[in-house]
Amino acid sequence: MNQSNKGYSVLIIEDNPGDQLLLQESLKSTNLIIDQITIADTIAEAMHLLQQDTFSIIFLDLFLPDSTGLETFGQLIKLTSKIPVIISSGLSDTSIAVKAISMGAQDFLIKGDYTNTLLEKAIRYGIERKYTALLIKSSEEILADERIKKQQEITAAVIMAQEQERSSLGKELHDNINQILATVKLYLDCVLSDEVPRISLVKESKDLVKDAMDEIRKLSKTLLPPSLGEVGLQEALNDVIDKITLASDSIHFQVDWQIPNENTLSEKLKLCIYRITQEQLNNIFKHAKASNIIITIQQEGEILRLSIKDDGVGFDAAKKRNGVGLQNITSRAELLTGTVLIKTSPGAGCELIIDFICKNSVPGAVIIRA
Repeated sequence: MNQSNKGYSVLIIEDNPGDQLLLQESLKSTNLIIDQITIADTIAEAMHLLQQDTFSIIFLDLFLPDSTGLETFGQLIKLTSKIPVIISSGLSDTSIAVKAISMGAQDFLIKGDYTNTLLEKAIRYGIERKYTALLIKSSEEILADERIKKQQEITAAVIMAQEQERSSLGKELHDNINQILATVKLYLDCVLSDEVPRISLVKESKDLVKDAMDEIRKLSKTLLPPSLGEVGLQEALNDVIDKITLASDSIHFQVDWQIPNENTLSEKLKLCIYRITQEQLNNIFKHAKASNIIITIQQEGEILRLSIKDDGVGFDAAKKRNGVGLQNITSRAELLTGTVLIKTSPGAGCELIIDFICKNSVPGAVIIRA
């Protein structure tokens, strides 16, 4: 707080010579080491001095030739937000004192109505309080920056996930459905160009159109599964697991469903659970080399817990990872007050645990790696 090795530097903003002298003598009579005392008769002169030099503490009279009342302090505080200011007033006005303190003054002393000991304490405490306040403000700014950075990471993860979904959709439309329809067009061109009808090509075209419709239906399910609205979350998840089991018999699932009544869950929460499960299963297939997966969904009071555990290779959670899978899961959980816990280590598999507050929730997700 601008304290030199020799002692304190003090700026007194006071136009009355008698009050100037009294405060100077009082300062010298304390146990403080006063390195320098500077006098300013007006607020304009004080502003000039503050632009040229710095001080440990400022004593301010509210009634000066060029400024009066709390406006004087208001002008000063705009320029000296990091220097503690003690009001030295000839008026014993409690309302002004309270207002000055609320505006940022460290203390309010009545001229001639304080002891040297009280003056010393006012200076020491004023400097300490100001220093503490600046530390708190600095910490808040750092935390605010971290929150902004975290939000940017989440936004980036969401955008990346959306781009991946669009890319997957575009590839599926181009490489699969487009090829089926191109074949249909070729068959129909052959039929139309030949005078003799080719019933077999028409029938083949009809079958291919049906195949295209089935592919579109399956693609639609990956975008917004209608089963959530038709048969509920439990059956939708079972449908996902059944399809995976049909595609690969090397992965074994165990599902523990402990939801008394899923109709009490919001559609947003059910869809969030569905999407997170899809995302984590995708992560497991890509990286984990797992043989067994345990999915647990249970509700106790207002807390709903989703747990997805595998016996794969695991990973070091302390290391920064380039993938967006877990970031995307965290961002989805954040939208619905999810608390994310990741329990993993190399060779020990991975367990993803997410707790949702079903009622009276406050937005914000926390991710913990253990």
